[in-house]
Amino acid sequence: KVLSEDYILQIEPVQKSDSGLYECQISTTPVMSQVVHLAVTEPVTEIVGGPDIYIEEGVTMNLTCIVKDSPEPPQFIFWYHNHSMVNYLPSINITTSMIGPDPDSLWVALPNTTVS
Repeated sequence: KVLSEDYILQIEPVQKSDSGLYECQISTTPVMSQVVHLAVTEPVTEIVGGPDIYIEEGVTMNLTCIVKDSPEPPQFIFWYHNHSMVNYLPSINITTSMIGPDPDSLWVALPNTTVS
């Protein structure tokens, strides 16, 4: 009869210093093992064209926020203007789409209006 069990290594909370090689080794003859490389990443954001953007009054503005090195797409992304969230203002149109294998991108369009 073949015996099979799961042996779990749990790291909580995961930290950047936990990155590296992990090996599961069993005491057989010969010794058998499996190796995995763990990369703990921290998401990085960038607003394209920032930190200062100049634009004429009355035109449509598109801002693109790129999120890199995120193990999965963020559940929520919020946009702020002078410390006030603008995601739900009627003059703001927010879309999210994948623009590559890793980053998320958000476009904010302000159609001929001013956020106040």
